[in-house]
Amino acid sequence: MLEFVPQTPNYFVSKGIHPWFIDRNDESKLDRLLGHQKVLAIGECGLDRNKPEFEMQRRIFQVQIDLSQQFGKPLIIHVVKAYDEIEQMLRGIKVPAIIHQYQGNQIQTKRLLENEMIYFSVGKQIFNKSKKSFLEDIPLTRLFFETDTQTYSVQKVYESYCKIFHLDLAYLQAQIRNNFEQVFHLIP
Repeated sequence: MLEFVPQTPNYFVSKGIHPWFIDRNDESKLDRLLGHQKVLAIGECGLDRNKPEFEMQRRIFQVQIDLSQQFGKPLIIHVVKAYDEIEQMLRGIKVPAIIHQYQGNQIQTKRLLENEMIYFSVGKQIFNKSKKSFLEDIPLTRLFFETDTQTYSVQKVYESYCKIFHLDLAYLQAQIRNNFEQVFHLIP
């Protein structure tokens, strides 16, 4: 994989075993890749109750949590219907963990916020009125934005968030950039 990564200064990747593909991956190969300077994070990894072999998912996710601690790399987490398990497994982590496409409810959000190493990445939820309530509880210092597989730009996500919360776009962009630098220890 890394042979295809452009050798430009600001191009990075993450490497992990997604819970959808645990049967096609070998976690023993991960530690060889994680030492590479272009591998910025471990992920997507996590738990998905809509997929089979949940106990195997837990075991492989725990391996990735342990590797994140060993290599000092943040986690990018995929989670479906398993927020309680994720919250329990991340207790005591020493590296940041970003929950990708976060869609938990307000109770789950409050519990996850108790762990200061957990961050939340949101995108399409911003456009769904029934999913917006949890956003009010997430401080800007713990937030990221994404598009995932959607066709709209991340700029639209930023603009929608600013409209909802009456924020200046430049202020929001600066805060998210600060979050990025803090989580990934990158200084421009």
